[in-house]
Amino acid sequence: MKKEGKSRSEAYKIALTKFYERRAAEELEQHIAAQEALSYGAVPFHKPQVDETLRYEKKMLKESEGIITRRAELRQSGAAATEKSFTVVTPTA
Repeated sequence: MKKEGKSRSEAYKIALTKFYERRAAEELEQHIAAQEALSYGAVPFHKPQVDETLRYEKKMLKESEGIITRRAELRQSGAAATEKSFTVVTPTA
């Protein structure tokens, strides 16, 4: 842009304007393509499969965490019960 006699901020503004124009054109093309696909009977995806898979995985991890916590509590309570049931008898002289 120095060859064209523009300052850095002017060159940035021009580049940014071109970027936004191109971005808007791409978004318009995508919107039109989606509308055309729907008119030909395409079924829209509500959520990508990745999102559904991650949601399911998160749910399963929470359930597993709960099961592991309950098992650890049962082990502790079982260990406490066995410790209480066995008392050490010291011989008295």
